Amino acid sequence: MGLLDFVSSAVSSVVSVVSSVGSAVSSFCSNVLPKIAPVLERGLGMLGTIGNIAQAVMQVFGIFKADEQLEDIGDRSIQAAEKGITVDQFDDFDQYMESLRNFDLDPQRTTEISTEAKTVAGLAIGSKGLDEKFEVNAGTMANLWVLVASNPAYFNADRLQSILNKTVDIATVLDYFDNKLTPTEALATEKTLVEAEKSFSADKDDKTIYAELDAASAAVQNL
Repeated sequence: MGLLDFVSSAVSSVVSVVSSVGSAVSSFCSNVLPKIAPVLERGLGMLGTIGNIAQAVMQVFGIFKADEQLEDIGDRSIQAAEKGITVDQFDDFDQYMESLRNFDLDPQRTTEISTEAKTVAGLAIGSKGLDEKFEVNAGTMANLWVLVASNPAYFNADRLQSILNKTVDIATVLDYFDNKLTPTEALATEKTLVEAEKSFSADKDDKTIYAELDAASAAVQNL
């Protein structure tokens, strides 16, 4: 079995495990996971890198508590779903999170669920929390992890926080880096990204910022 076949098999296995958690996870598996799947060819550990950055972002914006781990939230969401408790049953996301925190984990089941499945479920659940916090359409914030997958060194937690403090229109930001905007749209989005970068790196000159944006854009397009 080749590496690509292994990755495809691993992704399929993850989807089968997390599919019962709810529509947010199903949407993540349908719309986001296929976009980041190519990076898994470099090794499934890349998913852990994405998860670590996502966890930091979710903690900063209060989706997860400071001591909560993305994999644990994923584990809890999967095991809760197996007991009939899904995110779709809750009108209030915070109530769902409290139900996960109070859920009694089965230690044996925890060892049976793969790290990849826990990470994917955690990413999806956290993304739904970000959607609700920033009052954007369902599935919008999950696009953040596509950016991270393309270049985790550039799209680190601090830079993503800076971008989110300037705009929550992540779909348009992704389209900018994927070169899908009109020139007018791209100029407006680029202005926002430059402002975000200067708030993140005050001493960085414009030439450097634009060069880094170009490199980040190329990475997204080559994902």
